[in-house]
Amino acid sequence: MIIRDKVLNNFHPYFSLMPIWRYSGPFPMLKYNRKYLVDYKKIKCIYFNKVSSIENQETCIENFLSDNKLLFITGEINDLLLGSIFNNYLYFYKKNSSDYIKILINSPGGSTMAGLSIVDIIHASSIPTCTVSLGISASISSVVLCTGKKGYRSSFPNSRILLYQPLGGVQGNSIDIEIQTKELLYLRNNINYILSKNTGQEVEKIEIDSDNERYLTPKDALEYGIIDSVLNTSKHNSQQFSEIGDIYYTKKENINWNNLKYLFIN
Repeated sequence: MIIRDKVLNNFHPYFSLMPIWRYSGPFPMLKYNRKYLVDYKKIKCIYFNKVSSIENQETCIENFLSDNKLLFITGEINDLLLGSIFNNYLYFYKKNSSDYIKILINSPGGSTMAGLSIVDIIHASSIPTCTVSLGISASISSVVLCTGKKGYRSSFPNSRILLYQPLGGVQGNSIDIEIQTKELLYLRNNINYILSKNTGQEVEKIEIDSDNERYLTPKDALEYGIIDSVLNTSKHNSQQFSEIGDIYYTKKENINWNNLKYLFIN
């Protein structure tokens, strides 16, 4: 079966510019209708002066975040997020800027190795890093939070910080289980050492708190040494630590924390 050039060209004028398929042997071969070939050298480029509003808005946001060195750690910490953080640090280093890199953290944790790699990037960078907890900073993300430059680690008033030991599953024969268990214990001890170094707390205390899944309010995290300040959400809000008291109308038997505190916000 052969598709004739006449039929295709008369069907629609645009089809005259298209290649024609002909059946030849077991496989189709591409042949062109040379009569209607276009001289691409004579075609001029068309430039669009306007970009769509959505693309323009996204570009403006990306430029704003890049110019102000704002990075986000949101959701699960994984290798994809690690690659993004690493690329941004390389870009900021290439710009030779001494301004602080700001990292906003809202993460329930994730990969222990990816989180420790972010900690190594912050330590290795010549540009100081400011860390801010916004929402939840749990497990390995709390380690990233306290790794920022001292004096520039902060939290929003309603944020929560969780100290928790690393998770991992073991399987295989007895030797494999023993090796993987030793690796988990090494990671736990390493994380406790990093927390102790950045907070000033004893390793034994951090080990007890992380084993018991200790939740911290911003005030608790400030006293613990994880952060250095609590951010005010309003310019009219003059929060004082005297405004922090016990949670009322709560059954004591339902509370499994000692000295549970609440940060009142006007």
